[in-house]
Amino acid sequence: MNFLFKTFELCLTCISFFSILQAPVEPNKRALLDTICYAEGTWKGGCSYNTYYGGGDFDNTKPHPGIVNYGSSAGGAYQFMPSTWEGVNQGENLPMTPETQDDAATKLIKNRGVNPDTELTPETFLRTIDKLAPEWASLPTLRTGRSYYRQPSKSGSDLQDFYYQRLAALKEQNKEQEIKFTTPGINPDWKDSFGLAMQYQLNKEKQPIDIGNLKYPTLGDALLESYLGRIIPTLVP
Repeated sequence: MNFLFKTFELCLTCISFFSILQAPVEPNKRALLDTICYAEGTWKGGCSYNTYYGGGDFDNTKPHPGIVNYGSSAGGAYQFMPSTWEGVNQGENLPMTPETQDDAATKLIKNRGVNPDTELTPETFLRTIDKLAPEWASLPTLRTGRSYYRQPSKSGSDLQDFYYQRLAALKEQNKEQEIKFTTPGINPDWKDSFGLAMQYQLNKEKQPIDIGNLKYPTLGDALLESYLGRIIPTLVP
């Protein structure tokens, strides 16, 4: 029973790790997505996923609201038109969560022949923005330096400066996260929160534990060796 209680305690530890540890972001893709948000006017220290055209807010746990404001029904961090939103989601008006919006924007980027996982260089940045200009009216074309749809747009130099600022910040964020992963006593090979939680428990719980004929220095050692599959089923009918 003590073992089962400790196992439950470990699971709670895992949950707490999921809440405080962040997985490393993909800086190249994230920087490009953030740049599109910035161009679309939805950047507020981060992409604002619940903004519709003109600056109002909507409930982005629900499908695209289709609110018409100033003659446009664009909404979300990337200012999706309702038809674009449903089209990229196989005809479904999905809830506009941050995850679904990021996924949809990534699909649109790829549909324009751009690999979002590639870091843009000063030589490729404007050419990439030019490819995306027909998708987002706020992006300038390479030929004119203005919107593909003759709407207000950010300048190429402004977007480029923003992109590299975000890229540097995201890389630094990942570097800081790596420091957490390599804290003394935490094996850097365990890159997932569950593994980190187990190792945290291994360092925290220094009392030996006996399971059947097996002896372990800590509960963490027992769970790591059993992989939560060989020992627990023998204790729980």
